[in-house]
Amino acid sequence: MQEKLRTEIRSAAKAASEAALQPLRKRIDDMQNSLQESTAKFVAIEVDDWINKEVYVNAIVTQMQYLRLIRKIDHPDGYYLNDGLDKLQQIFRKAINHEHHPRLDAFVIAEITQFFDIIEKENPIVVARLRELLAELTQ
Repeated sequence: MQEKLRTEIRSAAKAASEAALQPLRKRIDDMQNSLQESTAKFVAIEVDDWINKEVYVNAIVTQMQYLRLIRKIDHPDGYYLNDGLDKLQQIFRKAINHEHHPRLDAFVIAEITQFFDIIEKENPIVVARLRELLAELTQ
């Protein structure tokens, strides 16, 4: 009987502590999302700076950083990810058309390819187009 009472008390205490912690967990999650959104906005500004300076390798690397960040916090419809993929396509085209064709090193190419592998199922047409542009850029 005493053991049953102890078990019930422990169970009730655990349930009460979980209930008390839930709002705190929610606030922490909200703060993390807000921090990630702010970081993504800062990175997007950095991408624009590299584009304006015509340093396309850095713009590509930074845009990939943005895409990885935004993928974690994007809306279910993937609006920001898709917008970011469009921007990556624009950067690739600018780099290809630039008079001093930039060169990506093997590590950057591998990183981009791995990211494409991850998102290809949800974005097959866009990723196929980006792969073509990447191949053209690395010739």
